[in-house]
Amino acid sequence: MSFCPICKSEFREGFTFCSECKTELVDELVEEKMLAELVEQGYEIFENWVCVKTFSEVYEAKQIVGLLGDNSVHAEILSQSDSMFKLPGSFSLVRVMVQVENFKKAKELLKNYA
Repeated sequence: MSFCPICKSEFREGFTFCSECKTELVDELVEEKMLAELVEQGYEIFENWVCVKTFSEVYEAKQIVGLLGDNSVHAEILSQSDSMFKLPGSFSLVRVMVQVENFKKAKELLKNYA
């Protein structure tokens, strides 16, 4: 099987270009391969988003989102308070999420953050 790296369509053997995007097909989608590797490494994945850091307080997560944004990495906060089932105090988790394609850059930026 071959895949279009843009629209993610799957093609049968023998096709070399996507009929919609006019793009050369690849043997595997990098995002899917990277997602599988991240899951194997124990990272939390939500659709196409990866948790790069967890906190107990929202203000800490906002600082990281700001740092990442200043370096052109879009990040979102996923908080326990967004859930229907809230947990009290330190049991609540606040996650900083980035899209899979920005994961490596985000981790590099967060290397020196304690």
